[in-house]
Amino acid sequence: FQKKFNTHSPCIGRICNNFIFNSPKKLKLSHLKRVGVENEVAITLSKDIPYNNKNYTPKNILKFIKSFHSAIEIIDDKGINSEEIDIGILISMNIFNRYVILGEQKKIKELNDIKNNTTKLSLNNKIIAEGNTNNAMGDPINSLVWLANNVNLTGNFLKKNDVIITGTTLEPKWIKSNGKIKSEIKNIGTCLLEIE
Repeated sequence: FQKKFNTHSPCIGRICNNFIFNSPKKLKLSHLKRVGVENEVAITLSKDIPYNNKNYTPKNILKFIKSFHSAIEIIDDKGINSEEIDIGILISMNIFNRYVILGEQKKIKELNDIKNNTTKLSLNNKIIAEGNTNNAMGDPINSLVWLANNVNLTGNFLKKNDVIITGTTLEPKWIKSNGKIKSEIKNIGTCLLEIE
């Protein structure tokens, strides 16, 4: 979407707590029009990130991070023709987000670097996509920095235990059948979803 709309900024959407699940998870998704899955690094915050009149940086934001997770984001674009998608549609559909599945946490003290880790997405034990965490703004930490600074501009702030998904590490994959999805991120872990 950044290329399509000629922007260097990611999109912001909100995730409701009742749409976030822990791995392994079984879900019936027959009510969705077109199911897509993405492999993402998720970050859980250890404390509030308060307003700062100086921008946060990748270095000073680390103290607010509790843990990282391999995550699966489930999206649904309702089958809209990609040529018809505009900013208004993205906003009204919450950037297509429907659900997030979180793998086990990897505490920040156990992991020094997440900016160049290989990623894999599998369906029924067959790899369907491979990527790298650096596809998320060069480093998923950069996504958190960008979000914290932009939320601050609105007079709000990110809060303790908030879960932030930092952007897909590979092209979304559209799933046409039921099956078992596995998201793997080197040094972080795995996330499992079974679509019934």
